Amino acid sequence: MTTITKRKQLIKEGFNKVKWAVDDLSMRKYADELLALEKGYEKNHRAFCDGRNLVLSANDCAKYYAVHHILDALKNGTRHDVKSYIYIKQSIFLAESLVENYRFELEHQFKDFDTQAFFDIQDQLYQEVA
Repeated sequence: MTTITKRKQLIKEGFNKVKWAVDDLSMRKYADELLALEKGYEKNHRAFCDGRNLVLSANDCAKYYAVHHILDALKNGTRHDVKSYIYIKQSIFLAESLVENYRFELEHQFKDFDTQAFFDIQDQLYQEVA
């Protein structure tokens, strides 16, 4: 198990890489749009889990999933089509579109990133404060 500080640093590093890769390519701040979608999902999730005192903030978890969807699309390709849009989280659709449009920039940013360590965090995202 990684320490809380290491988890937060890895999440922050991953999200910064997404920002560096896609935010200066057009007038839109794609990383912020992706984060806003995930924050909404995380807010709803935490409302459902009322009363739990979690180690990572909602913002940290939202950033985790924003990066997770990008890395998943880089690794496994884009798997969803327009018909899927009403069935999946919009953040997944946006992440896959970003990978389709900016694969080179994203791969360049994540070339030295510890992807496996990042994916390993998922089991510890909702750890409660002891």
